Amino acid sequence: TNTGTLENVALSGDGKFLAEVKNDAGQRTLWIRNIATNTDTQILTAVPSAYVGLSFSPDANYLYFTRGTPDNTAVRSLFLMPVFGGTPRQLIHDIDSAASLSPDGSHFTYLRWTPGHKDRYSEIHIADKDGANDQVVYSSQNVTEAPAWSSQPNQIAWIELTGPNVSVITVFNLDSKTKSSIAQPERNVFD
Repeated sequence: TNTGTLENVALSGDGKFLAEVKNDAGQRTLWIRNIATNTDTQILTAVPSAYVGLSFSPDANYLYFTRGTPDNTAVRSLFLMPVFGGTPRQLIHDIDSAASLSPDGSHFTYLRWTPGHKDRYSEIHIADKDGANDQVVYSSQNVTEAPAWSSQPNQIAWIELTGPNVSVITVFNLDSKTKSSIAQPERNVFD
């Protein structure tokens, strides 16, 4: 793009389409670019809410996106819509990340921050592709980042802050409900 207005992008798994959020003076529009023809098609009109994430379904027929609603830009929801337009359908309310889909597209995982709870700050959820059967699979008092579904269908992973300037990659096995951690290399902090 030569316009300088792109704020968020996602590439379909087949490499044919690029979802683009364009920001024009705080108004965001959602577009699909056909890579082969290098053409853009606007699929949603302008809203003042930032898009937290974009994800294509594995078959590239649907687009998942996370953003606030026109009525409430502070609390975000996950929506699903056909790639070439249509009415978005809200799947999950109160979500703090993009959806990461399982390899077969039957489920997705996402992050919800819960600062109002005393015993946990972050929750990792999984749900069916239509938002049904939403469940917390992991919660922590630590701050976590958005989870990603592994190419292994029974594993998801995320980065978790475990102390000041200390983070680990947490890998969670959905079958055994166990987690393992991989230490991050030490960071060099420059003033």
